Amino acid sequence: VGLAEVQFLTKAKEGEKLVPIKNVTVKASSELVIDSHDRKAEYLIDGSGLGQIKPTWNQQGMPFYAGKVEYSQTFNIEKFDSSKKYSVPIPPSRKGWYGSTAQVVVNGQSAGFVITDSSLIDVAKFVKDGQNEISVIVYGTPKNLLGPHHAGELRGSAWPGSFHRAPEHQPPGANYDTIGYGLFEPFGLFLFGK
Repeated sequence: VGLAEVQFLTKAKEGEKLVPIKNVTVKASSELVIDSHDRKAEYLIDGSGLGQIKPTWNQQGMPFYAGKVEYSQTFNIEKFDSSKKYSVPIPPSRKGWYGSTAQVVVNGQSAGFVITDSSLIDVAKFVKDGQNEISVIVYGTPKNLLGPHHAGELRGSAWPGSFHRAPEHQPPGANYDTIGYGLFEPFGLFLFGK
């Protein structure tokens, strides 16, 4: 990515100016041409790969992404009843979603964050009659962006020494250690009460 802007330079002898190398050919690396790394915008909104064979961000062509992805669904409430409890259950972590945290947003307002294995977020004060836009925003961590990528599987911590371990030659992107963040199962809107 971005190699169109890269210049390859050399100098014949020490002390001479750098000059461009001519006739350099740059080919796309393997991680950019595999079908699983499709960077279509449709993967970033409204479901972001739910129901796809490969739902994690790194399998969708974003192996170094460290931000957040919003998964949205619309729910219709025909007769809102304030005496009842409306909740958004987040699928259990690791199987249903994976990230540093997940946030539930209802009709543009934050209803809360999830950091545990599975949680019910009470959204009764945010829902209304008619269409309700509900989103679950999954947040990643800087590990995929900053690494280390070649020191084996490291989770939860990194220290300066972990960046000093690397293979002799640059491995293909598929061999980098990245974490598969994302939402893997749909969430819902549940009604409790009499």
